[in-house]
Amino acid sequence: ISFEPRQHTAMADRLGWSVLQVLETEGGSPDTHIQQLEERLKTNMCGKRIGEWSASIELYFRNSDLSSGLDQSKAPAAPTREEKKQQAKRMFIVRFSEAPTNQYFVLKECVVEASRDVDKIVSELNLVKRKKTSKVSGVKYQVGSYVFRIGKLSSGSKISGFIVLEIECQSCQTSQASGLLQEISHCLLGPLLGQPSRPPQTPNAKNQQQSTRWNKFSQATTLNCNMHLQGLPKHASQRHRAARFYQLLNQDFKSTGR
Repeated sequence: ISFEPRQHTAMADRLGWSVLQVLETEGGSPDTHIQQLEERLKTNMCGKRIGEWSASIELYFRNSDLSSGLDQSKAPAAPTREEKKQQAKRMFIVRFSEAPTNQYFVLKECVVEASRDVDKIVSELNLVKRKKTSKVSGVKYQVGSYVFRIGKLSSGSKISGFIVLEIECQSCQTSQASGLLQEISHCLLGPLLGQPSRPPQTPNAKNQQQSTRWNKFSQATTLNCNMHLQGLPKHASQRHRAARFYQLLNQDFKSTGR
C-alpha cells in the first residue's frame, strides 16, 4: 500500500468514504494504546498530526412514555419504570466537533441533518434525556489523501476499555473504498492486533521481569452503515458518519446498562 502526497489542498475540505473500527484493549491504559497507534502512524506511515476531534451522542425519549403506562391493555400489571424505558420511543442526537453548526438526529432507520439551532425547539418539547452522553475524543493524522482519527470511548465520566479508529479516504466518496481502508487498517495495527504475548516462564529472574513490547488489542470490530436501511445517499456524507457512530455508541449504552 502506498500513500501519495496530496496534490490539491481543497481535498482536505471534502468528506471521503470512511470505515469505523472499535478496538478492545487488553493490558495498559487507553492512552498508552493511542500513543502506540500515533507512533506507528508517524514512524511507519509518515503521518502528520493535524488536530483533535470528537464525536458525541445523546439518547432522548418521550417523557409521556415514562409518566404513563405503555401497553397496559396487554400487561397484567402496570409496567415498571425500567419496562417503560424499554418501550419508550428513542431518539439519538449525534454531534461532531468537525461539523460545529450541525447535528444529526437518528430515529429508527432515519438519519436527519439539522442546524444546532434546532436545540431550542427540542428543549421546548416534552423530551427528557435518559442517559449521560457517550463521547469519543482524540487526535487525527493526515497521510496523503487519508485521514486517521483515533480516540478513546467514554460514557459520562467513565473511560471504557475501547479505542475508536476511523480511516477516511478523501479521494473516494463511495463504498468502493471500504476494502482498501480495511487493508490500511491492518497495515496500521500490525503487531498491535491479537492476543498479548506473555513473557517466557523460566526460572531466570530477568526473563520473569520481561514485559511485552506492545500493549495489544484483543479484538477489532468494524462498523458499517446500511445505506438501504438508513436511506442514505450513495456518496459519503456526515450522515453516514452519524449512522456509524450511532451504532457504536448505541451499543455502548446497552453494554453499560445505564
